[in-house]
Amino acid sequence: AFVRRTHVQDAAGCVTEILRAADSRDYEVPDQLRGEFEANGLLDSFEAIRGLFTHHYAVCFRRILPDDTLISMSQGDTEDWYSISFITYVEPRDQFFAMAEFLAISLYKLYGARIHWGKWFPLDNEVVEKQYPELSTFRDVCRKLDPSGEFQNEFTRQVMGFDKDQS
Repeated sequence: AFVRRTHVQDAAGCVTEILRAADSRDYEVPDQLRGEFEANGLLDSFEAIRGLFTHHYAVCFRRILPDDTLISMSQGDTEDWYSISFITYVEPRDQFFAMAEFLAISLYKLYGARIHWGKWFPLDNEVVEKQYPELSTFRDVCRKLDPSGEFQNEFTRQVMGFDKDQS
């Protein structure tokens, strides 16, 4: 997940609380965070991950400078971004993915986080359209350089919305 510098401390605190709750059904997150989950329609999915998965690997934070590309995770700002990376070697990964999906959606809703394109990506086109103001321009460039869609796949068609603004 990529969050702006202005949100990185709050997002880190939120991640800590989510990981603690995912580790133990008995752990209670602070009332304020619980209220934010409720206000954003996240409470049921939060309850579903409680006690589900113990995250066993370091959580990495990395500073990313802003850029002017069309759809990168740090696109469109003058503010630095920070990536928050979650890694697991546990197999099967179903419980990890359930926790990771909650992390992705809650970090998006609470802090405007963007999820890495090249990794596991649980968000849909509706979210992507809101997060990337140059997405339509990107699709236009793709159509110009790849008019038959040879370099598209089901993921890019669905998540990037290639059918949305096609003329």
